[in-house]
Amino acid sequence: MDLRRGRIPAALAALALTATAAAGCSPTADDGAPSPSFTSPSPSPSPTSTYAVPDTIEGEIARAVFTPDGGTDDSPMVQSIVSDAVAADVLFTVRGQCVGDGVDYTLITANVGDSGRELLSGTLECGVEDDLPAQSSAYEGLVQVMLGSTDDVDAAWVAVVPAS
Repeated sequence: MDLRRGRIPAALAALALTATAAAGCSPTADDGAPSPSFTSPSPSPSPTSTYAVPDTIEGEIARAVFTPDGGTDDSPMVQSIVSDAVAADVLFTVRGQCVGDGVDYTLITANVGDSGRELLSGTLECGVEDDLPAQSSAYEGLVQVMLGSTDDVDAAWVAVVPAS
C-alpha cells in the first residue's frame, strides 16, 4: 500500500482550512460569497525511463525477473534464467531496473556439485540507470541471480553481463 497517496487529500484539506481562516471565514460559514476552489497538483513526470524488461542482452550470463502478477492466479513470481557461464577472472557487471525503492540481489554459483555459493551481492536502487561496478571472480561456470525481498518494488529485473 502506498501511504503517500493519502497525503495529497489531507494536504489539500489543510490548505483549504488555512485559506478560509486567512480570509476570516470559518469552514461552515455561508456568507453568499463564492467559495475558493482548489485544483489538485498534476503529478510530476518520473525522472527515470519507462520500466521495461529487455530481450536477452548481448553476452548475458544470467538474469532474474520479478513480476508482481506473473505467477499462477496472478500471484507474484520471480523467474531466474541461466544463459551462459562466467569465465574466471573476466570482468562482468550487473544491470537492472526496478519500480519502487530497491531490491537486493545475490549472484550464486550454479554448477552441479558447486551450487549456492555466494559470489557477489548488492542492492539495485530503482531510478539509477548506471551499471554497477565491474567484478571478476576466480570461479568459472554457471551462475544464478537470486532476488531478495520484493516488498519494496512493484517490478524488477537484474542481469549479469560482460563488462563493457
